[in-house]
Amino acid sequence: MGEWYAIEAEGASLRFVAGEGALCAGTGGCPPEGHEVAGRMGDPALLHCVVWRCRTGPGGLFVVYDREGELFAAVARSNLAYAAGLAHFGALTSHARYGADVFEEFADADD
Repeated sequence: MGEWYAIEAEGASLRFVAGEGALCAGTGGCPPEGHEVAGRMGDPALLHCVVWRCRTGPGGLFVVYDREGELFAAVARSNLAYAAGLAHFGALTSHARYGADVFEEFADADD
């Protein structure tokens, strides 16, 4: 996986800090030990996010994919950042699907 970020809750939004891939380094893949799948948001044919929850402490991991594979991962080290990440990535994947639907409908001829 190429891009890694840490996400931190900052007021009512998230701050992404690049280069925080140490969580999965040397594990032979993701998720890191102590994480389990909490869910998946979005459309696998377009853009989706797999959510991993940390069983051994606060936070979790968000891995975003498109049709071609993994785009990036974002590590939340606190429960606040994890909850804000759920909202952020849920909206991101929903907006991508909505935009694709609008574009597909736009291409159809009006009757």
